[in-house]
Amino acid sequence: RVSPLMVDFFVLRSKISAVLPLEDEVCFQFPSHNTDSDNNSFDHYIGCLCLKNLIIIVNTGQAKEISLFVDILQSRFVLEEASTSGLLAVFLARESLLSVHFIDNLRELIFELDERIDRDPDSVDADEIRQAKRSQQRYETIADGQRLCFKQLSALGSDILNFSTASTHFQLAVTNG
Repeated sequence: RVSPLMVDFFVLRSKISAVLPLEDEVCFQFPSHNTDSDNNSFDHYIGCLCLKNLIIIVNTGQAKEISLFVDILQSRFVLEEASTSGLLAVFLARESLLSVHFIDNLRELIFELDERIDRDPDSVDADEIRQAKRSQQRYETIADGQRLCFKQLSALGSDILNFSTASTHFQLAVTNG
């Protein structure tokens, strides 16, 4: 039986990072980067419903996360524990590494813009600077939302999600988030 609070959590989802621990399930959501280059949406959230032996992912963006689970099953990633917590820890680590990747690429772009301004100020369009600023704000918002959610998960004392046995991947997620 599914809790009515859990249904409300996913049906009435607002654009916030949140963790909802219930008796037999844990629900949470966090912002993520849209990997679809044609879509510059700011409203990309990943929601997770975790039961003892089941993870359901609700994604408002492209459904590319399934490839991560295929990769895990094909042994490209090493699970510290074959459990909901172990699989989820790898998924969250992957999400946090994606944030690091986007932020590093943005830093490189900003550095290149700065060098171009130094060499030839007229070669840099104001729209390029505005776009870089918007991207920086977006990435900071996503990283802050992930950090909040992952820290809440790390403080959660739950039989359903116990990251003590999947600590390497989960600590990577918390540190990067």
